[in-house]
Amino acid sequence: MNRAKSGQLIAEIIADVINNYEIGQNLGAFIMDNATDNDTMLKELATRFDINVGYSRLRCLGYIINLVIKALLFGKSVSKLKRKLAGALYDDAFKIWNSIGPIGKLYNIYIYINHNLTRMTTFRECQEEDF
Repeated sequence: MNRAKSGQLIAEIIADVINNYEIGQNLGAFIMDNATDNDTMLKELATRFDINVGYSRLRCLGYIINLVIKALLFGKSVSKLKRKLAGALYDDAFKIWNSIGPIGKLYNIYIYINHNLTRMTTFRECQEEDF
């Protein structure tokens, strides 16, 4: 078991925070992503506090929407894209994004503008003008 990311360790840290702020009697819902460590953490917390694990475990809607959008945009190749981009230099990442179509090109425009303060300022000034 990887102790650094285990649900038990997460539960210990969360329990300390709950106890330090004396909020154990006010616990309700826990919003988390789908990681199994979060299930383990909540089960462990339930041994220390009055928590109904089945009722209190909520999935993060933002996280779910993010997964759905990635699936719609990239299909099953999102993991392949992540592997390609891992450790890629700026120019290589630009080429990888450019190769995946309009979404990649739009992403490159975003990066190009936001990579430089002058370009960001110019872009914001253009947004303020009436067209």
